[in-house]
Amino acid sequence: MNQFLLLSQTFILPSSLSQIANNLSIPLYNISTTSAKFYSTVAYLPVLLSKDPNTFKYCSGNLEIPGIGSVTNSSIPRSWLDDSPSNYVLKDYLLPNARALPQVTGVFLNTFDWFEPKTIASLDDGRVTSSLPLVFPVGPVGNYNLGEDNQCSWLDEQPAESVAYVNFGTREPISAQQLREIGEGLEICGYKFLWVLKEELLELFGNTVLVEMEKKGKIMKPGVYEAAIMDHPAIGLFVNQCEWDSVMNAAWSGVPLMAWPQHGDQKLNAEVVEKAGLGRWVEEWGWGEENLVNGGEIAEVVKNLMGDVNMKVNAMKVRKQARKAKEIGGSSEKRLRKFIKTLTAEQK
Repeated sequence: MNQFLLLSQTFILPSSLSQIANNLSIPLYNISTTSAKFYSTVAYLPVLLSKDPNTFKYCSGNLEIPGIGSVTNSSIPRSWLDDSPSNYVLKDYLLPNARALPQVTGVFLNTFDWFEPKTIASLDDGRVTSSLPLVFPVGPVGNYNLGEDNQCSWLDEQPAESVAYVNFGTREPISAQQLREIGEGLEICGYKFLWVLKEELLELFGNTVLVEMEKKGKIMKPGVYEAAIMDHPAIGLFVNQCEWDSVMNAAWSGVPLMAWPQHGDQKLNAEVVEKAGLGRWVEEWGWGEENLVNGGEIAEVVKNLMGDVNMKVNAMKVRKQARKAKEIGGSSEKRLRKFIKTLTAEQK
């Protein structure tokens, strides 16, 4: 019986492992950690650049992806542009791995048919490009158990949907000045907040400021409990950069998302979030490093979204569809069964 090789991320190792898998006659499966829309955009890069090698040379127009439509210039990751010092991300990392995708047997997507219907259908029928591997949208995928973590005890004391949960992860390049503005916005928005912040960043505020802030909310150190927090009834809004696993956590819990993209795939992810009805994206704020958004603006958006009843209703519709996808007979469960059938056929 053949074994199969499963990778942790789609765009990290296909180019280096595809030949090994081929030599050993082992089917190669990847896991995508981004939206189907961004996956499709990256997968189409070889075709795009073969037509015009200068596509990203001081790019000023939109990208046209078959079956998906336009990717606006403002949503193209800055690291792809030829005038960017980090352009190697495109040329030395994404492009070689995208070229290797046709040698991959299949790709698991942490999304579900209802959430990205047009994009997934385009991948299924080969409209993006006919050489791509099978896709298996099996999301939302995540750990939704709180376990013995007791750091949510503060939430138990808060009324339903009264807390704005703010988590930009641990790797976002947010400036010290912007962090201070976020802190001010949370203080004056009129709602309680739960802000996940690395310990070394707390020094930016000073003890006096932190004491005042914690009269109106709670600051927590990073941990692995995001999904559990999101599922708490006290959470009324999730403020996040649109990191895709976090988007799926919000979809599973039906928590409206205030999208604030910082870099990479996050603007395309924000487009998906808004189109699905899970949240709002303040486009005029741009990429995280482009503009300094003042605390007053942040407070106003948080206040408006916390009070947006229609958005909460729509987010709960997303929750219903996310859970339906994972049920027996749901779209994600069917995709998983399709994978098992495909793997069984390969092993005969």
